[in-house]
Amino acid sequence: MASIGRWLARLVGGMALLLMAALIYLTQMLDPNDYRADIEQLATDQGISLSLKGNLSWTFWPRLGISIEHISVGAPSDPLLEAKQVSAALAIALLLKQQIVIESIALDGVAINLVRDSQGRGNWEELQSDSKGIPAPINEPSASVNSPIAAADRDGQTASAMLLQVASVSLSNLSLHFEDERSGSEIKLSDMSLLLNDFNLVGKPFHWQHSSQLDLPDRPQLGVDTRGRAVWDFGAQQLQLLDSSATLLANQAALELTLQGQVDLDTSRVDLQAAIAPFNLQQWLTQWRVSLPSMSAADALSKVGGSARLSGDASLWQLQDLSLVLDHSQLLGHGSVSDSGAVELVLNADRLDLDRYLPMEPPVAAEASQATGSSVPASTTSRPSTRPVANKHAQRVVPKLSAEPFKLDGLRELKANVSLGVASLTAQTLTLEDVVLKLTAESGLVQLKRLLAKQGKGVLELTGQLDTRREAPRLQLATDFNDIDLNPILTTLAGEPRVSGTLTGQLNLTAQGASLRAWQQQLRGQLKLSTQALTIAEMDIERSACELAALVNRKPAPTLNWKGQTQFEQLTAQIQLQGEVLRFQSASAEVENLRVKAKGSLDLRDGRFDVPMDVAFVGQADAERDCQVRDRWRNRDLPLRCDDRLATVSASSCGPDLDRLNDLLSDEVKVQASDKLKEKLQDKLGKENGEAVEQLLRGLFKRRD
Repeated sequence: MASIGRWLARLVGGMALLLMAALIYLTQMLDPNDYRADIEQLATDQGISLSLKGNLSWTFWPRLGISIEHISVGAPSDPLLEAKQVSAALAIALLLKQQIVIESIALDGVAINLVRDSQGRGNWEELQSDSKGIPAPINEPSASVNSPIAAADRDGQTASAMLLQVASVSLSNLSLHFEDERSGSEIKLSDMSLLLNDFNLVGKPFHWQHSSQLDLPDRPQLGVDTRGRAVWDFGAQQLQLLDSSATLLANQAALELTLQGQVDLDTSRVDLQAAIAPFNLQQWLTQWRVSLPSMSAADALSKVGGSARLSGDASLWQLQDLSLVLDHSQLLGHGSVSDSGAVELVLNADRLDLDRYLPMEPPVAAEASQATGSSVPASTTSRPSTRPVANKHAQRVVPKLSAEPFKLDGLRELKANVSLGVASLTAQTLTLEDVVLKLTAESGLVQLKRLLAKQGKGVLELTGQLDTRREAPRLQLATDFNDIDLNPILTTLAGEPRVSGTLTGQLNLTAQGASLRAWQQQLRGQLKLSTQALTIAEMDIERSACELAALVNRKPAPTLNWKGQTQFEQLTAQIQLQGEVLRFQSASAEVENLRVKAKGSLDLRDGRFDVPMDVAFVGQADAERDCQVRDRWRNRDLPLRCDDRLATVSASSCGPDLDRLNDLLSDEVKVQASDKLKEKLQDKLGKENGEAVEQLLRGLFKRRD
C-alpha cells in the first residue's frame, strides 16, 4: 500500500509540474498583444468601435488572466466609454488548447459619456452604424469551443479559436454622464460599482449588485443601490427579473422599490410587478432638500407606498392591480396610456382628507373677530348700530380672477377617460360621501359626464363641458341638488357662515372667454331653489316688520326680546346671475306670522345688496308679541327694504321702505276721507245711488283699490 501511495504522489506531482510547465510555456510563448487586432475586429463585427490603447499583459493573481491598461469605445475624438484598466480571467483548461475563454472581466476607472444632440440623436447610436450584422449569441450552446476565428499568427497559419465567455463582470470607480442638449437637462452618476455573478446569456439565472451616487442640479447626491437575480436569454431576446430591489438613499432616508417580471428586448414588450414599501415621503423629500409647504397635519405624507403591474409595449402601456397607500387612505384602480396620448384611469379611494395636506393658515380669525366686533348677542332689546369694520366697503366678496390668457394647447391635445370614486372626501371641513366623478376629453372637448356626491341626507349631481375648440373657450354646467346643507358649503366656498338650512333646486351656468377674468365677467346663470327652513343670522325681518307696523299704526315700536335672526319657511326663489351680480327675480317665504315677497340684487364685487320686500301680517294675531297692525292692514302688502353690505349685516339692515310707505299711507288717507264722504252722500242721495257715488269718489280721490 505504501508503494502505491508513493507512486500516486509521484504521478500527481508529475502532472502538476507538467501543468506548470505548460502554463509557463503558454505565458512566455503567447503574447496577448498578438490578439489585439482580433479583439478589436470581434468588437467591430458586433458594431462596436473598440480601441485597445494600452499594453496587454498576463496576470497571475488571484487568477490567470489578461490585463489591458487603457481601453475606449466609440469615436476616438469623443469616446462613449473609457476605462483605465480592464482585467479578464481566463479558463486555464481551454487555454492549454490555445483557446482564450474569458470567464470573468473587471473594469476599473470607467467613464461613460452619453450625449443627445439638438436633433435628438444620441452618440451611442453610432456604435452600430458600421455593424455587419447581428453577432452570434455569446455562450450559445451551439457555439463550439473549436469554432475558428480567422486570425493569422506570426507563421502565417490560422490561429486557434478565441471564444469570449464572461461568467463574472465587475465594474468599480465607474462614472456616467448624460447630457441632453435639446432640453438642457443633465444627469451624473458617480462612485458606481457593479458586480455580476454567474453571468450568462443562455437563460440561466445570474446575480447582480450595484451602487452609485446620482447627481442632479441643485440637489444633494442621491444614493442608488440595486441588487437581485435575473435571466437573460440572448437568443430569445428576453430579460427576466426573478427578484430585484432598489434603494434610494437621501441622507440615509430610504425609499425601497421591488421589481419582478419580464422584458422582451426584441418587441419592447414589458410585464413587470413593482412595489414601493411604505415610507415617510415628507422626511425623504426634506432630506433631499425638496421643500414642502407646511401642511395642516403634522404626519401628512408620513406613510406613502403601493404596488402595481406594468405591462405593454410602445403602443400601449397598462397599469393594472394598482394599490396605493396615502397615510390613512387606501386607493385601488387601473389605467393605461397609448402611443397616441390617450389616457384611461379608474381610481377608487376609501377616504381622502384633503384638509391634511392644505397649507396651515395663521390663527387670525379670532383676532379679526375681536377687531371687527363680529360677535352677536343671542338677543337684544335695543337697535344696534352698524358694526365698525375698517375698509369693509372696499372689500370684494369674491376675489378678482386672473386676466392672464388661457394656455390650453395641452388640454386641446388631451384624450382621456377618467373615473374617480371616493367613499368619504373631506375638503376645508366640508365632508362629502360616495363621490363619483366621470370625465372624458377628446379633440379639445372636455365633458364632465357626472359628478355625484352625498352630503348627509342631501345629494348633489353635476354635469357639464368645457369646449376649448374655439378661441374663447366656453364653459357649461348644470347642477341638481336635493336637501343640501347650505351652511358648510357657504362657509367653505365663500367664507359666509351666517346662512343655514337645507336647499333643493337647480343651477345652470355658462361662461365664455379667453381668461378666468373674462369668465367671471361673462358668467350667466339661472338658479331655482326651495326650502322648508332657511335661517339668516344677524338679520331680523320680524323686528323690521314690527317697526313698520308701528309706523302704520302711528304707535311707538314695541320693546321686545328679538331673536336677532330671520327664519324663512316655505321659501321659493328664482335668481339670475349676471357676471358678478345676483338678481332675485322672485322670492316668497313665511317668517313667523308674516308672508314675505321680495325682488332685488346682490353685488358680489362689494357685497352690496338692495332687496325691496312686501310683508303681510297673516294668520292669527299674537297678543304676546304686541306687534300687530289693525285689521284693515292685515293680509295687505306693507313695504320693507333690506339695503346694506354683507360685511355689515345687522338688525338695522332692513327697515320700512319710506318712499313706498308714504304712497301707501297717502292712499290710506284718501280712503278714509272717501269713506267719510261716501257715508254723507249716501245719507243724502240714498243707498240706491251707491254705485254712482262710488264712481264719483274713485275719480275724485284717484283711489287704488
